[in-house]
This record gives sequence, structure tokens and C-alpha cells, in this order.
Amino acid sequence: MTKKVTPTENGIYKEASEYLKRYPMTFAWRIAQHSKVIAKHLNKDEDVYYVFPAQRNPDSINIFTTCLVALTNKRILIAQKRVLWGYNITSITPDMFNDFELSKGLIFGKLTIDTVKEVIKLSNLSQKALVEIETKLSEYILEVKPKNETI
Repeated sequence: MTKKVTPTENGIYKEASEYLKRYPMTFAWRIAQHSKVIAKHLNKDEDVYYVFPAQRNPDSINIFTTCLVALTNKRILIAQKRVLWGYNITSITPDMFNDFELSKGLIFGKLTIDTVKEVIKLSNLSQKALVEIETKLSEYILEVKPKNETI
């Protein structure tokens, strides 16, 4: 994970926009607003490696729950700006992250992130993006997740 995204709302927005240009079948709305939420919650020593949009729900029919997922050197951030006021942000630290599952459907792909406390389901991903997302998440796990020491 060598490429770093500029940790500002413009840098995060640019990365998400480039993702959408590569994979236009991903449904995503209001990317600029979600980018602001991620930028607001980044720590000073945090680097962003990868950003992608998705729908935070298990159902491909619901297209109004867009969020941005950012992989940083400290955690996974999932940000969602609400339409009227407020926002939701989920922070998954490496010690809480268990594993993930990708599935390819007829039209869209889905990503399920399993953590110690909950299961996060992201849908309406472009099928062509699944390989890239799997690669970036696998690299992220190997680089950031603490290594288990054997005695």
C-alpha cells in the first residue's frame, strides 16, 4: 500500500471520483459531503491509502445509503453524511477487524466486513471493482493488522 491519498476533503473526493470513473457501475451519491466527514475525523498522523464509495446496506435495491470507505494506516473509516443534518462515522481499528467477504451477484457486488462487534454490509459495488477492493483490503490487513506472536 504505497500510494497515499492527500488527507484533505479535496484529496479524498478526488480519489473517490477517480474510483467512480474506473468503475461507473458503482452507485454513489453526494461524494463531496462524505469526503468532508472523513477529512474532519482524520488524525494528524493518519495517512489515507485507499478510498471507495458503496451503499451501506445489504440490499441492492436501496440506493440512498451511500457512504465512503477509507483505509488509513490506523483504521478503516466508513463515513456517511445525512441529507438534512448530521452524519454517521464508523471507525474499525485493526484489532477489531476479523475478516471480509466479497460476493458477486448478477449486476452488483457486495462486501461484508466482519468485526468483533458487528457485521458491516456494503452493496452496489461494480463487479469489476471487486478484484481491486479485495487486493487493497488484503494488503491492508497484512500491513496494518497486528501480527500474532507464537510462543
